Amino acid sequence: VENYYGALEIKRDDPGLHVGLANALASQNQLEQAIVFYQSALQLQPDNAEAKLQLHKVVGRKEQISETLGFAVHSADYALWLREN
Repeated sequence: VENYYGALEIKRDDPGLHVGLANALASQNQLEQAIVFYQSALQLQPDNAEAKLQLHKVVGRKEQISETLGFAVHSADYALWLREN
């Protein structure tokens, strides 16, 4: 990740570096940051197929995590309600 940040300081307009950094961030489950860099790659190169594909995958992962967390919170609330009633 740090290497990509360093490379982007030199070549800010390289969509491949944006995608590479986004991939590295996604592999570390830094999904919000990965989304930002996929989007920046697409601003630089709107037809970048890898950025489009990976962005779609990461947004899907983020939504799945949000749904899972929402279910867990709901389940915990329900368990607490059952205990109190």
